[in-house]
Amino acid sequence: MNRDQVVATVEQYVAALNAKDPDGVLAVFSHDIVHVEPVGGRTRRGHAELRPFFEAGQIDGWHVSLEGPVMAIGQHAAFVLRVTLEVPDGDDLVFASTDVIELNDEGLICRFTAYPDVEAVLS
Repeated sequence: MNRDQVVATVEQYVAALNAKDPDGVLAVFSHDIVHVEPVGGRTRRGHAELRPFFEAGQIDGWHVSLEGPVMAIGQHAAFVLRVTLEVPDGDDLVFASTDVIELNDEGLICRFTAYPDVEAVLS
């Protein structure tokens, strides 16, 4: 696995989030994914547990973009997302989330941990 493949997987994930496409999001995850979001929160294992997280509005009202480069070493990577939560009748909430991933030999994300910090406000 090379850096370009890892970056392409992250970019596909970001695009699927912004397209509000749960199937597209799940397509970058292995079927045995271990997903923790937020860190210290619930661990979801496999597509069956993860799908409701994305179908239950977790991606509605959100827009994400990469904030800086994807840091990739082998099958591991970390990246910072700029998360914008649209707030009706108010100021949007903009904050950072550092996501740490591991990809399997097929290039799918098999481990995912998100560190969203709503106090890490981005301007």
